[in-house]
Amino acid sequence: MDILLFGGSFDPPHRGHLALLKGALKHLQPERAYVVPAFHSPLKPLSSTPGKERLALVKAALREGLSAKESRAVRVDPFELKRGRKTYAFELVRFFQKLHHVARMHFLVGSDKLETFPRWKRAAELRRKNFI
Repeated sequence: MDILLFGGSFDPPHRGHLALLKGALKHLQPERAYVVPAFHSPLKPLSSTPGKERLALVKAALREGLSAKESRAVRVDPFELKRGRKTYAFELVRFFQKLHHVARMHFLVGSDKLETFPRWKRAAELRRKNFI
């Protein structure tokens, strides 16, 4: 079972996010794809848009931008927003690994986040597990 995790601030969600997700869905064909808006992306300033609003915007963008087939696999998950604090990528991955014990995980991020990867907390752990 393949699981796709797509984390980001989504402030606001835009066509680039949608194109990246659609490309990953087509290429990987995961059983499930989770789009997870960040409460506070660790390497970005705190968003001025409240989490509930960004969550609603993400849901609306996916409703409008995904085909029926694509949307069957996609779930918007408020994991980070419910925590109410910064959540690091390794914590997000660990949570979903526990949820899907036998799954092969794929971690999707925008190019803005990938550029900062060397500064991520426990980046080596993510690299060893082939998530990045």
